[in-house]
Amino acid sequence: MSSAKSAAAPKPASKAAPRAGKKKLPVKKSRDVLQGRLARQILQHMRDAGLSIGDPLTERTLAKQFGVSRSPVRNALKLLTEQQLIKFEPATGYQVALANSELEARLADVPDTAADTLYMTILRDRFADRIDRQIGESEIKRRYNVSSGLLMDVLLRMFDEGLIRRSQGHGWLFTPMVNTVEGYRASYEFRLALEPSAMQSSRYKVDPVQFERLYAEQMKLLKGDMGDLTGREFFEYNTRFHETLVEFSQNEFLLQAIRQHNQLRRVVEYESFYQRARVADSAREHLAVLDALKKGDLEWAATLMRRHLQVAGETLSAFRGGEAGPTAKA
Repeated sequence: MSSAKSAAAPKPASKAAPRAGKKKLPVKKSRDVLQGRLARQILQHMRDAGLSIGDPLTERTLAKQFGVSRSPVRNALKLLTEQQLIKFEPATGYQVALANSELEARLADVPDTAADTLYMTILRDRFADRIDRQIGESEIKRRYNVSSGLLMDVLLRMFDEGLIRRSQGHGWLFTPMVNTVEGYRASYEFRLALEPSAMQSSRYKVDPVQFERLYAEQMKLLKGDMGDLTGREFFEYNTRFHETLVEFSQNEFLLQAIRQHNQLRRVVEYESFYQRARVADSAREHLAVLDALKKGDLEWAATLMRRHLQVAGETLSAFRGGEAGPTAKA
């Protein structure tokens, strides 16, 4: 229909085309970025869960795990199929195509995208108070010397994750971040109110498959079998543990709350990991909670979770002398 209009009246069509392109381009690029990010997350899941050749990968399960709709998961699975990292059979669906040892090597070759790098750079700068809470797009473009398309990819991701919102005036407004001692303590007060309570839900039900995956991951962390672990990797393992236990409550409101809150504390946890390296202690405490759940003792599991969060909340090494934001590491 648009092509017909173009032939009949070329001048009006040429004026309208750029405006239509500008509206559609960021959405398409955002989908491409989400597809790439999900593809890496699926690979990490395949590795961490110790999946073998032929093990199934379902859209529904992956969409639920990563908190997205099935459509972007489907696109990510197609991308992985094209790269021959997984395979698709009409009768059985998507399956793992590589041994776990091969997958580890392939995963190491998958670099962060430019959008991932810009995303973390902006969050680190906001965490360290190097940029204002309210900021305009033109200012961000000048500061980081990036294209409009790349910037929109990142802003849309931050908006989807609840990290920013449109300001009433000009530009974007960051939601409150965990970048002060007061905010850090308030973050753990929130989690203390939410996570142990989730275990008291009358509908609390442990999923055996997810439970075994969490247990295996925490055992590897305890034994130091994860290799040269980065702050980001530790955060992902940690958040997956806590979010999964909340998910067992069957309460979507609690799960949504903890997922969004974890986005707000992402940077402080990345930074503080390098300073405290509390991996083994954290894994040991996590395993104690899992052991209590395995015995069906939800009350004791909730008590252990409360103790775990209290200990973590008292660790303030991410901050220097109580000031906001440490110097971000490259």
